[in-house]
Parts: sequence; C-alpha cells; structure tokens
Amino acid sequence: MKYQVIEKTVSLSTAYSDATESFNITGQQSCDSFAVMCINDVDTPSAKTFTAASVDTVTDQITITAHTFSTGLKGQVSNPGALPTGLSASTDYFVIVIDADTIQLATSLVNALAATAINITAQGSGTNTFTPTAIAGASIKLQQSMDNLNWADLGSATNITADGNVYLSAVDPTSKYIRAYLTITAGHITSSLQFLGKGDRDV
Repeated sequence: MKYQVIEKTVSLSTAYSDATESFNITGQQSCDSFAVMCINDVDTPSAKTFTAASVDTVTDQITITAHTFSTGLKGQVSNPGALPTGLSASTDYFVIVIDADTIQLATSLVNALAATAINITAQGSGTNTFTPTAIAGASIKLQQSMDNLNWADLGSATNITADGNVYLSAVDPTSKYIRAYLTITAGHITSSLQFLGKGDRDV
C-alpha cells in the first residue's frame, strides 16, 4: 500500500472573497481513497483605536501601532465625536496595509487591492475605532477535475464559523485532480490543510 502526504497552511482574509485559495492534493489517479483534515483558526483581528492626530491628511494614512490587519480586511469606523472627513459611520471600508503600524482605507475590496485609498481632507476629533467585520461566508469543500482547469464540486461544502477541525474524505476518486477549496467573504482565518492518500492503483 502506497501513501502520499501533503500539508499546506493558508491564510485567508476578505481579500480572497472572490479568488478562493486552493491546492491540488493529487495529480494522478493513484489513490483508492483520500482524506483531508482542515484545522481552522478564526483569527479576525480585534478592534483598534486611533486618535485624530494619527490621521495624515496629506498621505491619507492612519497610524495604528501593531494593527495586525491584512490588506482587504473589511470593517467600520466609529467615533462619538467627529470622524475624519471622508469617512462615514456605519459604512464598510477595506484596509490597505502600508506597514505594521500604518494603514489606509478604501471604499471597496477592488480599490483596496489596487491601493486606491480614500481621500481624507480633515483629521476630525477625538478617538476613532476601527472594528473588523466578524468571520462570514467561510467554508471548505472538495472539488474534482480532469484537466486541472474546470472544476466540479465533490460533495457539499462545510461551513466554518469557529476554531476547530473539518474532516473530508472520498473513496475511489474518478477524476485526475482533487483539490480542497476554501473561501471566505469577511473576517480572517488561518487554515492548516493536511492530506493523506493511499492506494496501489495504476495510472
């Protein structure tokens, strides 16, 4: 009996809501059965505060020391006083990471990925809070393909809402390629994907 083991750790955030992370777990019909364990860590960052003085109206950059955000992370800005001019309450914004202590905000995911920031024309007043959107739309499923281009679902997707493990398996696969397909629409998740295939099937 032959065994094949593959392990990969992926980190998904809102930036990948339309371009799902995936990987091939077998490139040939040599497995009689296979299993995938997805170990999930839901690690959406906590809310962070920044003062009006931390807003640079020349560069549109906001200083938040050790923010831990990723580009594409969705969230909202609140302030009991006056928000920086250009930002509105109860409105979704998307993070553009400049460095570990500095961000900009965009009006859409597309703009965030293109580094097109909102024009902030005044600092406002008081203390602002950026609150990332909680995890939503996270799931994993298996897919199969004969050409590594066109994919069809192999079973139903399993939703991911909290830390934990998801186990997926199949017996006697009939396609040349199999992949684990992870997706998320909001929040942030880190997943370790562990694959085990076994069999003596000739190609």
